[in-house]
Amino acid sequence: MIKRTIFILIKITKLSYEFFGDFLSFCFYSNYGLYTSKVKRLKYSILIEAHRVEKGLALPKTKLFFGKELFQNLSKMIFELSKMNTLNCVEVKKVLNALNTYLQFHNNQNKSFNTEQKKIMDVVVTLQKFIEKNSNFSDLQNSTRQNNFSLNENLSLRDNLLRRASSRIFSSEIIKKNTIDKIIQVAQKAPSQCNRQSSRVYLFQKKEQIDKILSIQGGAKGYSNDVHNLFIVTNDLSGWQGPQQRNQVYVDGALFSMMLMLGIQAENLISCSLNLAIKNSDEKKIKTISSISKSERLIMLIAFGFAKDKNRNIVASSPRRNLQEVLKINE
Repeated sequence: MIKRTIFILIKITKLSYEFFGDFLSFCFYSNYGLYTSKVKRLKYSILIEAHRVEKGLALPKTKLFFGKELFQNLSKMIFELSKMNTLNCVEVKKVLNALNTYLQFHNNQNKSFNTEQKKIMDVVVTLQKFIEKNSNFSDLQNSTRQNNFSLNENLSLRDNLLRRASSRIFSSEIIKKNTIDKIIQVAQKAPSQCNRQSSRVYLFQKKEQIDKILSIQGGAKGYSNDVHNLFIVTNDLSGWQGPQQRNQVYVDGALFSMMLMLGIQAENLISCSLNLAIKNSDEKKIKTISSISKSERLIMLIAFGFAKDKNRNIVASSPRRNLQEVLKINE
């Protein structure tokens, strides 16, 4: 008993040391980190804000003239970036695509603008012209696209994977148990360290329960009413031991989540991953509602279902970084 107690204390001490190292890394190198350059911080902040515009344009019911403060914030950040760095980067290209799509969407409404609405449009146009003047983008795209799901069955595996996107316009149809089983069978092919298979997935199809969970998560505003099928992916801490495995619960859980979404796509359904960047207190609330064990960490929520219109499924479409920026070859 004494030997076991000493062994546990040593493990806890080592784990505390590693967690403290993680804490310092976050303090030094996160977006708020002491050693993170202002340019890097700005670029990531611009990406996040641009995604809010893309997301707003890909909702079931896009709110007219949304984003007044958002565009003002983007204008300040891009002007600041232009003084320190080039605007010829994927982050700003993403903004320009979103601005163009935003303007096109509102111009297609065939409605006259009131004074307040004109102010919003003026901010968007001014920012658009500023970026175009200070960059050399030539291959602009819409920040939304239409996926025709009726064509998917004729695509190669690679082409089908390249069409993967987060979709938010669901029908109200409840997915049947036999289809759920097929999805989980694909997810179970996800690799896991030492084949632990410690990931779990919880299915929710009662609207009241889904709404409670999404209200805590907080990232599904604008389309939560259309979510009628929801997965919660977890991973069991009991499967992991020692300081060197402290992050593996999230690595294995993320791999399982990705395979789960591919399983959803294989059934010609759409999905949207919902992050769980929440406090421990909110995680406890979700666990209580969902009857999830205390030993499990929440990894991700995944809303899924049939597309409301499978021939015209609108999704956000972001430009991708150059391969040279993503792939680093050690020679």
